[in-house]
Parts: sequence; structure tokens; C-alpha cells
Amino acid sequence: MSSRRHAGGAALTAAAILLVSASFVFRKVNDAVPDPYMDEIFHIPQAQRYCNGDYFTWDPKLTTPPGLTAKLRLINILFAIATLFVYKAILDDLHGKSTRHAGQALVISFFPVAFFFHFVYYTDSGSTFFVLLAYLLGLRERFAFSAVVGSLMFVETAM
Repeated sequence: MSSRRHAGGAALTAAAILLVSASFVFRKVNDAVPDPYMDEIFHIPQAQRYCNGDYFTWDPKLTTPPGLTAKLRLINILFAIATLFVYKAILDDLHGKSTRHAGQALVISFFPVAFFFHFVYYTDSGSTFFVLLAYLLGLRERFAFSAVVGSLMFVETAM
């Protein structure tokens, strides 16, 4: 088996572990906190208006536009999985390809401060994904694309 195939399998295994773990925690959090948490009380109604096609009503208490979500909290699980692959790609680019990077990316994915935000409707997960993706693209000298990705609207917590 080629090392490239093995590295891809390791990344998929790490993603599966993260997905199963995050899904379990996601369900527990939503069972324990079914109502909006902290400032979700402002973001959820705004995103629901957007999902219902009302793009002209704006809550002045909000400082950032809502994310493009269908399931408001669940979208952050998708960002968590995508970020794991970006972590691995950054490690591969900086240190050469290695199957160990999938495990290291998984460990980074469970960093407690960031892991918490995968389960509430906050911009931290999306922000982390886009900042790291912009960094990865910069490492690969795709500067224009990096600038576009880095300018996406997940900026409040990234700055």
C-alpha cells in the first residue's frame, strides 16, 4: 500500500473519530441546552429570518451577519471535520507528509476551548476554519485565493 493511500486512510479515520465524538457531545449538549445559549438568542432568530427569505429585517444588536446555515448548531460540526483536514494539510506542508499528522490534527481538534464552540451557534468554528484555510493557501503560495478565503465574514472572533 502506498504511503499516500495510508495517509489518506489515517485522515479519514481521524475524521470518523472526530465525527462520532462530536455527534455524541452534540446530542448531549442539545439535550441539556435545547434553548438558545448566551447570545444565540439574537443570532438564531436572525438566521431563521434569512432561511425564511426575509433578507431585509436586521436585528441591530448583532455585529456580524448570520452564517449560511440550515441546522444552526450542526453546521459547526461540519466546520470541525473540515478544519481537521486543514490542520493535517498544514502539518504536512510544514513538516512533510506523515501518517502521524492525522492523529496530531485529531488531538488539536479536541482542544477544549475550541471544541466547546462546535456545539453552539457561534462563529468560532467557521472562523477557525477560514483563518487556517487562508494560512494553508498562503503556505502553498495561492495568495489571491488566500486573500479571498481570509476575507469571508467569519471575522469577529478571528481578529
